[in-house]
Amino acid sequence: MALDESLLDWSRETGVAAIRFYAWDHPARTVGYFTPRNAFDFVSEDDVVRRFTGGGLVEHGDDLTFALAVPAGEALAFASAEERYRGIHEALAAALIGAGMAVIPVAPDRETSPGPCFAHPVPWDLIHPFSGLKIAGGAQRRSRGAFLHQGSVRLAEKLRSTQTPWVEAFVSGLAGSVGPLDPASEEHLVSGATALVGIRYGDPVWNAGKKPPE
Repeated sequence: MALDESLLDWSRETGVAAIRFYAWDHPARTVGYFTPRNAFDFVSEDDVVRRFTGGGLVEHGDDLTFALAVPAGEALAFASAEERYRGIHEALAAALIGAGMAVIPVAPDRETSPGPCFAHPVPWDLIHPFSGLKIAGGAQRRSRGAFLHQGSVRLAEKLRSTQTPWVEAFVSGLAGSVGPLDPASEEHLVSGATALVGIRYGDPVWNAGKKPPE
């Protein structure tokens, strides 16, 4: 989570959009930055990490997660939260369908309810068309004109690799040109994330939502 926030800081500083993908080697939970303190009651405080973005509880392990950071100057950054969410998930749906998966977006007029994110789809989440099970969801946060989208896609193990073709198709659907980060930028991201762990993500008090970030 610290590296995702560091990615947003880097994108805001450089004016370059960036995306990273990662899988999980063990089950984990993340919870939205603005989730009320009493929402932690059903999990151990040691078992959850606070995200920089909003939303509720997300259980990780059988998913491929991604963080998309878009700077203030990009067209997508000027869109409303719903438009951003819809645009990102339309590109994701096209990539997953191209990989042979059956997904459809949740209708924009669907009523929502609180609770764990994958048990309660919201408009423009991606679900299986027959079972209705949620396949992909995300959370966002705007910061000084830029925004961070953290997404989670539940997949069969063979599709969770960052090297699977649907990942490249998804990224290509978001941007006209794509390239890897240079080593200096990667070092900057890791350095920023390490600092954020010290003041936020490594602090159990901050993770429990008991004090604002420094």
